[in-house]
Amino acid sequence: EFIKKLESTYHHIPIKRFDERFTSKMAFDTMIASGIGKKKRQNKGLVDKISATIILQGYLDTI
Repeated sequence: EFIKKLESTYHHIPIKRFDERFTSKMAFDTMIASGIGKKKRQNKGLVDKISATIILQGYLDTI
């Protein structure tokens, strides 16, 4: 329903959907692989930033 409303409101802008279900897990795994300490891995903001980067890179890889 949200996508339909978005598309009808902004019909001149293409709307692309991207599956982001596992990005938090991927971000956490990336933090471990990068050697980031346990205390920093508990920082939700840092996990969100890494997740957003993963989502963006995934989208860019498709275009």
